[in-house]
Amino acid sequence: MQVSTLIPWYLVKFLANKHKIVFLSIYATYMLICNGANKNATLYNLVYFLFAPTLIYRHNYPRTKKINWRAVISYFLQFIGTIFCMFATIRRFVANNYASSGIEPFNAKTLLSSLLVTGCLGMSLMFLGWYGLLQCWLNGWAEMLRFADRMFYDEWWTSSQFSKYFRKWNLVVSDWLHTYLYQPINDVRIC
Repeated sequence: MQVSTLIPWYLVKFLANKHKIVFLSIYATYMLICNGANKNATLYNLVYFLFAPTLIYRHNYPRTKKINWRAVISYFLQFIGTIFCMFATIRRFVANNYASSGIEPFNAKTLLSSLLVTGCLGMSLMFLGWYGLLQCWLNGWAEMLRFADRMFYDEWWTSSQFSKYFRKWNLVVSDWLHTYLYQPINDVRIC
């Protein structure tokens, strides 16, 4: 009986989220048309935008003069290295520490040990994921595509408030949210 009452609520939640995504997509397209961003758009512009490390469409992005292939190879090797480190970390800590879960009796010492290991594991995986994606992957693609704007994150480690940290740690998504969500809502707001 409880499951049958939850299904309609999850359906409503799913439809509400789908409505938000559709609305935001339509509104973003409308803003592009109103701002004239799609005039003379070519297939080259679209393909470049799909691979460029940005979420905001522009006709022209700042470009560097040449590609440093050593940097490209270095960034992608570092990315592969971070994936390997993440895999090794998960395999070492999760496989060894949780292999006996459900078999041995559970007590407070085991709980505390599991919480400490899981906390350290989560933090290290977060840092590895951040470094792999926002430093190695995006800089590798930026170098390969001669994309000059390499400001993918700001000094989030110096943030003293969560709101500042949230804006600084991923500038790609933060800029997208500002351009396509916060700014349109602010423009529509009635005084």
